[in-house]
Amino acid sequence: MTYFLQDLGGLALGTLLAPLLGLLPGFALLVFLERLGFGAGTPWQRMGWAGLLGLALLPALDALLVRFVGMSVTIGLHFVLAAIGGRAMLRARLDLRWGYVATLLIWWAAVAIAFVDFDHAGRLNQSIVIIDLVKHAAVVDAVARVGLPLQDPFFARDAAAGYYYFYYLWPAELHWLVPAIDSRMAFAATLFWTGPVFPALLWRLGHAAKLIRPGRERRFLALCVALCFVTGPDLVLMLLRFLASGVIEPQVDSWNEEVRFAMTSLFWVPHHIAALIACWCGLLVLDEARGAAPRTRVALFVAAGIAFAATFGMSVWIMLTAAPILSIWALIELRRGDRFPLMALAVASGIALVVAAPQIVDLLHGRADTDMPVALTVRRFLWWQPEIAGWLAIPLILILPLNYALEFGVFAAGAGLWLRTRMRSNGMGRLLLVSAIAALLIAGFLRSTIINNDLGWRSIWFAQLPAMLWTATILQNMPRLLKPSLGFRLLVLVGVLGNVWDLVGMRVIRPPLFPTSWPELNAAPANDYSQRTAYGWARAHLPREWVLQHNAGLQHRLFAFGLYGSHRIAASDDEANLFGAGRREAWARIRALRPVFEEAIPAARRYSIARGEGIDALVFTDLDPVWKNVGHLPADISCLYRDAHVCIAAVSGARK
Repeated sequence: MTYFLQDLGGLALGTLLAPLLGLLPGFALLVFLERLGFGAGTPWQRMGWAGLLGLALLPALDALLVRFVGMSVTIGLHFVLAAIGGRAMLRARLDLRWGYVATLLIWWAAVAIAFVDFDHAGRLNQSIVIIDLVKHAAVVDAVARVGLPLQDPFFARDAAAGYYYFYYLWPAELHWLVPAIDSRMAFAATLFWTGPVFPALLWRLGHAAKLIRPGRERRFLALCVALCFVTGPDLVLMLLRFLASGVIEPQVDSWNEEVRFAMTSLFWVPHHIAALIACWCGLLVLDEARGAAPRTRVALFVAAGIAFAATFGMSVWIMLTAAPILSIWALIELRRGDRFPLMALAVASGIALVVAAPQIVDLLHGRADTDMPVALTVRRFLWWQPEIAGWLAIPLILILPLNYALEFGVFAAGAGLWLRTRMRSNGMGRLLLVSAIAALLIAGFLRSTIINNDLGWRSIWFAQLPAMLWTATILQNMPRLLKPSLGFRLLVLVGVLGNVWDLVGMRVIRPPLFPTSWPELNAAPANDYSQRTAYGWARAHLPREWVLQHNAGLQHRLFAFGLYGSHRIAASDDEANLFGAGRREAWARIRALRPVFEEAIPAARRYSIARGEGIDALVFTDLDPVWKNVGHLPADISCLYRDAHVCIAAVSGARK
């Protein structure tokens, strides 16, 4: 069987099984709330609530269950909930709409294009998403293999990883249940089901903020779904950059600090989108608690607290952005004479702290570096420009509105039209406005410092989501609005084409066909094929407790160990500190190991270095200097596994 068919089959099977562990248990949670007096509405509204509750509550609950009772008991409880939820869903008698089915099929095809490996004649074509997928797959495998606390998948150490892992529990459960669905395809399958929950969130927020006109509910939902396939006008800016530099990018957002909209955000960082969904779901639940009976209100407060804990556990950056936004909004509502938001948020936050306590402890003890994770900045106009401070930053501040307008495109136009014509807002409507303003300020003047600017790239979603909602609100009158507005239609078209470009670019736009700024990605497809095969052999034949080590200093980002391996490693690459290991400690280990892969040193020294770092087997490839420089592997290296491109060699004295 080819790797293409293997991945496609794993994705298809994972797509069928994932609802048993996520969506159907979410329906059961809805049933419990309904028995306590919560009114969810029509069958399709109940389905939307089920998806929201499953994604917002289960990650935090699973984090406690997997940690304290284990994976098998957790999955058993999921099946019980799935039986309850499945029975309730069948009774709901949903009227099946073929338009939604067709959209799901298109979305599934897009996920397959983005994540499935294509192989032919011993060569592997990998998607560009492996840049982040290596991290996702490694965490999923670590949770499925060891459980919690999370074992650092990028650096072998005793301490638990200091990372937000809650989103990965769902695919880890799927991978644990059916090992034939590897960690990559388990992640892709759960990502697929995360997709439909996002427009369900948009619809519920539109309803809560009274943005939906009477009789336009279905049109508003259809617009929310359609807008998830639209991005900003980055394609135009990327093409201008190509004309200036001759470099063409596989992802249109490469010209600027990242502002990704729904489709590609789900491909790259679904855990941040899931955290956003959980946060707003918690707020929707609190909004439903207003005026509810005491028993119902208590249940909804608890649900909101669990949702906020899940937000923190899936994305620290989303929670760091939400905290000041919600505080400001609660004070505004208090000034208007409404005490409920402040009281409700205080109670839910207290519950969230209790539920998230183990994760908080892991973060405090699992991160070795003590540098401030957030710093002041001015959002750069071009991603490659240097950091600018002092008086020189004033021009960047002045052009921030232009910066955001160029990133938001049709959503900036839609938000602008809504802000000029909007009716009076209720509390949820005011929260959306506060969210947008605060997010633009946070993303404009704060940045995270650990590796990437995840704070600046994720906090902006608290402005993107309101902009999408306001655009859908304007488009409810689509014939009247779009007929005279060619510019608006062009922005929509460019936004759709930008996503098409990104999807095609993931597989096609790369050397030698195109000059890009990522020339090392999948640059040796025959070697990548051999590495996938070698790690598959290791998974089947080597003891699970062994530590396998590749050349962590070969290039900036390495992939095969996390994508296809299931053994621990000593160090991943120059981002081995991603999960909390100390930078100096990680780099020191990589420097110590480099002679093993890059110098013709005696075998005794090679194995001595490896044993000193706790390594049981070494993974050599023909890209390593010790092999590449002389055209063959040194004769004193004895391989347990060998093909034309890869050798796995046991370290002398390795554990049996």
